Amino acid sequence: DWWTPQGQATVEATLDRLKTRGIASVVLAGLSNGGIGASLLAPRLAARLDGVVLISGVSARAKPTRLPTLVIHGAGDTMTSFAVARRYARRGGRRNTLVRLKGRHFALMTEHEAATQALTSWLQALPQD
Repeated sequence: DWWTPQGQATVEATLDRLKTRGIASVVLAGLSNGGIGASLLAPRLAARLDGVVLISGVSARAKPTRLPTLVIHGAGDTMTSFAVARRYARRGGRRNTLVRLKGRHFALMTEHEAATQALTSWLQALPQD
């Protein structure tokens, strides 16, 4: 339940800890239910983030941020909706990247090479401070 006050507090505490350790750049990422939670938390935490990665999970209620966002989703996913992921990515405009994989919910594993390439390329293209 990352989108709850307790979930948000956990993420904020983690961000605080990273800052004290000198980590200046943070991308919030979530897989499946974690992606749903990350999509809901990202607008609330946008000032503290450099990007968002949502894999096989986006909430239909989520509002895109102004942050660069990578959405990776299996086109045949029956657990979370590819259509919701596509709508979310389109609403975010050019700052959002949608990667449609051939697989289902576990496309990250079944389409590992394509997912890894997409994530690596996206991370390398993020603006550096």
